Amino acid sequence: MRAVIALAATLTLVSLCCGCRTSSAQGGAMEDEQGFKILVRRLTLNLDQGDVKTTPISLKRGDYFKQDVHLRITVPENLTIDPNNLVIQASDKPDVELKITAATDAALGKYRIAIKATPETGEPAMAELIVKVKAR
Repeated sequence: MRAVIALAATLTLVSLCCGCRTSSAQGGAMEDEQGFKILVRRLTLNLDQGDVKTTPISLKRGDYFKQDVHLRITVPENLTIDPNNLVIQASDKPDVELKITAATDAALGKYRIAIKATPETGEPAMAELIVKVKAR
């Protein structure tokens, strides 16, 4: 019984530490201070058929990462996203609000939205957001 309680406590602590955020692998240069990551604040977004919700994403820039980053967002059929193709300038704030809309006749279930961030030079970073479409 103690083992079960210890395991439950450990899993709860890990989930609290991790929260509802995820970040991509490093993009740009491989040194932390010269690269960037994409931060997705929600791992999963629940959306009713025909509804619209916004969710923030951010670039976490290293101290010496001073490049524009092109975001290309790929959405499956039955979902739309605005904006889906944009550039975050080096001088811009790193936060973007994505507006996600589910079609009124969208099939119920999980959809994966792929976010690809490509710097002017260096490696791109990829992140993913899961959208669960539910009946209205």
